[in-house]
Amino acid sequence: MTLTPIQVDKVCTDLQTAVRVEKSSKKVRKIESDFYRSVLEALRTLRIEAESAVASDIEKYMKIKERIKQVETDFTVFFQLRFSKLMKLSLHEIEGEEWNQLTTEEKEFLEKQKQTIQEMMRRFTDTSERETPVPTVTREEIELHPQPENKKVEDSYVLVRITSDLPPISQPEGDYVLRNNDIVHLKEGFATMLISRKWADKIQV
Repeated sequence: MTLTPIQVDKVCTDLQTAVRVEKSSKKVRKIESDFYRSVLEALRTLRIEAESAVASDIEKYMKIKERIKQVETDFTVFFQLRFSKLMKLSLHEIEGEEWNQLTTEEKEFLEKQKQTIQEMMRRFTDTSERETPVPTVTREEIELHPQPENKKVEDSYVLVRITSDLPPISQPEGDYVLRNNDIVHLKEGFATMLISRKWADKIQV
């Protein structure tokens, strides 16, 4: 949807005002909910006008290009000021009035940024030590070591010590989540598979 010249003028004026507000305030101030979409539509309209004028009126084309450059410059300044504040906000819980100051696009950005920060925090505060990377167990690997069909062997359990953190492994009797140094009784076929992969040691009792 292209804008009228009056609408384009209003968007440009609103953008310049927003730049001044962001420069003068340390807090995130409320902007119109369609602010970002309006800037995008204004740029799209100006670029369409420039394409129309390039072959017929080079002077008009140059003026439009200058205006496009100004809008892009103003938006870059606004974006850097605004989103540097949002980055700081993402370090804390945001609710109430502060949350209501934000547009839909800014809320989406903050949610994603918070997820990234939380993931980094988990990495920095995880004190568990792993000598080797966590192995991956595929369904094909498990199928290479099927449980014995003989019921006597099936019901036979082995005491083992787990030597690596393992991802969840599905077995007929349920899912196993095994961690380094766990001491567990496992069915002999399953235990044999883990021991053969050096993910467990058999404990003699």
